[in-house]
Amino acid sequence: PTRGAAWTVVVEYDGAPPSVAAGRQLAPQFVVEAWPVSSDCAVPTSEGPTDALARHLRAGFDTMYEYWGGGPPRCPTPTPTAVNELLPAASYDLGVLVGDDFPYAADDAGGLIRDTSRVAGFLTGDESDGQLYADDGSPNAEHKAARARRLWSLYPEVTVYNGGMTSGNVGTFAGMADVQGMDAYIAACAPHVTETLFPPLRTAFDYLRNARDNHMPWPTWLYAQGLHGGWNLGSDDAPIHRQPDRQEILVQALSVVAAGGKGVMWFQTSLAEADHDPSRWDAITEANRMIRAVRSWVREGDVLYPAPEVRGGDAIVEAIVGPRAIVVPVINMAASEEVSDVECVRSVISDPGSPPHWVLADQEVGVSVGVPPTSEVRDVFEVLPSGEIVDVDFGVDPVARVVRLPRVSLWNDVPVRLFVLHRGPEGRAEAAAAARLWGEELP
Repeated sequence: PTRGAAWTVVVEYDGAPPSVAAGRQLAPQFVVEAWPVSSDCAVPTSEGPTDALARHLRAGFDTMYEYWGGGPPRCPTPTPTAVNELLPAASYDLGVLVGDDFPYAADDAGGLIRDTSRVAGFLTGDESDGQLYADDGSPNAEHKAARARRLWSLYPEVTVYNGGMTSGNVGTFAGMADVQGMDAYIAACAPHVTETLFPPLRTAFDYLRNARDNHMPWPTWLYAQGLHGGWNLGSDDAPIHRQPDRQEILVQALSVVAAGGKGVMWFQTSLAEADHDPSRWDAITEANRMIRAVRSWVREGDVLYPAPEVRGGDAIVEAIVGPRAIVVPVINMAASEEVSDVECVRSVISDPGSPPHWVLADQEVGVSVGVPPTSEVRDVFEVLPSGEIVDVDFGVDPVARVVRLPRVSLWNDVPVRLFVLHRGPEGRAEAAAAARLWGEELP
């Protein structure tokens, strides 16, 4: 079907009125997107990617957020030049999420982008649900919906995205863009919208799943916490670095998959922070590698109800069921050291320095995944953060159609596990190839 074309589905029932749903045909994509700090200039040039962009490509990113007005004198390439000229001819895989400074209200806006082949989407607002009413008193969701309709009329083939930040208001903005987002961060004492206590460890998953449930059946691109200078103390010249640790990065990234997201958005990426502590940039790379290995199956699938059964511990376990595979992320929720607002305040006022961090406890859980009648499982394997594909110990109950992972170990250094229940042996090679990042040799 043509991208941007409308579709309608009618479900008829015996003895009840029919149900009707409608939507637009979107590009079949699962973005791995970065919102880089502007000073990094992670942009393409006529000679190829800048060093900053090359580092992002090697870390597994395939989409970059760009302000339309970005470029000289700050960076070497204006966004219009990158979108219309450089990226369509580039040999590397990179798309652009165009920022909300795009002048789509202008009469000639349709001529500003001449080639949409590398435009992953338009962003009509970030954390839009934080403001229910515009400055003139009118509903803000209506303004965002009007912008989406304007973009649909100008570029019907391009996806329109809007980001969220709350659990209570995000539903007001659901359905008025093609894709909705959500951010909720649980590390580095980052700002949060809860009124009192610092968010519990599972807040990232709960907020992301809530956004998915409000916006369904349309897709969500959901945020994970990356590296952002705004969480630091001190000055830009002498910062006190306050960033999420590896286990906190991996937990939040895999929460995107567990929540049913169709894209992962990182806020933010900062190469200065990456250089300060390379282990954190490595963690983002590991998460991107794992997600890229399974993203084609996650994009095709949806959240399984009921969720897999978890025995013997505290973990988030979900199953994303598609026509070719069932993807099962397992995320450690047992903490030996927790974060509170009191500790966060102390780390700012009385003892400025590194913030308190979530430290995850050792545990072993059992997982049972029900296999729907529409699915076949003939192979089970795990995707490691390195991209390696390994065998797992599992059992099968063919009568109950259940796959059991009896001993799934989790600890602080292994805070997440990612399993695949595939319909055939070809899944291993597909996952291994998809996990390879830019610049790595393919067999």
